[in-house]
Amino acid sequence: MAEPLADEDDDVEGRHGPPLSAFPAADKEFFDFVENGSVDDVRNFLDANRDFDIDVVNFQGLNALYVAVQEKNVGMVEFLLSRDIDVKDAGLHAVRVNEPRIVVMILDKLNAVTPAGEYVGVSGSSDFPDDTTPLVVAAQSGHYEMVKLLLDRKHRIAKPHPPSCNCEEICKPQRAAEDTLTLTKKRLNLYRAVANPAYICQTSEDPFLVAFALTKELDRAASYESEFYYQYKSLSQEIRKFTGELIGFARTASEVEAVLKRSNGVPGHSAKFFYPRLLLAMDCKQKEFVAHPNVQQVISSHWVGDWYEWKIRSSFGKVFTVLPRVLLLPVVVAAILLAPNSGRSKRWQTPINKFLSFIASYVVFLVFVFLQSNVDKTNQTRGPPSSGYEAFLVIYVASYAWSAFRLCVIYGLRRYLRTYWNW
Repeated sequence: MAEPLADEDDDVEGRHGPPLSAFPAADKEFFDFVENGSVDDVRNFLDANRDFDIDVVNFQGLNALYVAVQEKNVGMVEFLLSRDIDVKDAGLHAVRVNEPRIVVMILDKLNAVTPAGEYVGVSGSSDFPDDTTPLVVAAQSGHYEMVKLLLDRKHRIAKPHPPSCNCEEICKPQRAAEDTLTLTKKRLNLYRAVANPAYICQTSEDPFLVAFALTKELDRAASYESEFYYQYKSLSQEIRKFTGELIGFARTASEVEAVLKRSNGVPGHSAKFFYPRLLLAMDCKQKEFVAHPNVQQVISSHWVGDWYEWKIRSSFGKVFTVLPRVLLLPVVVAAILLAPNSGRSKRWQTPINKFLSFIASYVVFLVFVFLQSNVDKTNQTRGPPSSGYEAFLVIYVASYAWSAFRLCVIYGLRRYLRTYWNW
């Protein structure tokens, strides 16, 4: 999902070792044995050359442990680690090539040299940014099993603070002590790790909520640090794709509804909405999630209810449905008030029927407004109008005002005012 730390074909780019012409014969022989994968040959060579520096690098600047890791030679790695070789960034390379056995051996070696040494980030590497940890590399690479292995070993990633943060505990001291470009690259490096699906799914009980929050945070970061706008936006878009793909794994409508009905992260009274998670997704501009066929199918089914005939009606037929509903309004109101649990009342309370009843009621309201505005005012004297329509208009206006206030409380003022109809 995220950009790799470095292309594998370019691992050696930027490394510096002795020129090929100056490469000693003993060193060349040693590396030939390592590349051939013969542990016995390497052991015999080192026994015959007691003063040989096992940490020597070849003309590409690579030491023997790195070569063994790239060859995925478990036996060779185990032997070299037994000879007290400098590990350097070999553990990170082992994570990137997804070799759990080699990673475990290297981490155990680091712990043997320094207590809890496996948790210390690597510095001075030509392939990885400073302070990069094995879990960061595993998460960025999307290696699910490797992430699980490291999480089981108590590895953790400290979530980066957004660029706009200026807290006294972390951000201010960092800005005072480090280069701003270095800090930004470190932050992006961590964001690429915590935003990877392999990491999100294993560190969160609600990956949708974490993904939604991350997209908002990355979008704000893109606006704050416009120099890295593309990098932040690219990460944000990748997370949106992930949420769309994740909801696609739902096999039944009940599973999709279980996700949409989650109220975690939905502020205030919006949690009372029938599908709170859908509101949150729209607030976070999760188009891939909202537009996914699984979500749209559930929304459509909830909207129509069991009124399947509605779907096959023509557009003219759907518009014409409003006219008889005007005459049925008193019956609908009476049925819902007197027998709310009856089959007919429940059908009239489905979203599509509520919408039709609202349109029908609004038509009646407009009729009263029209009659009131066109009443004969020839004999009208000073004082309140007395056409007889005033009481109906007052009831309607009071009802619409209460409805607007209720929606404003449920949705929140900002979300309510984003809808032009409410204006």
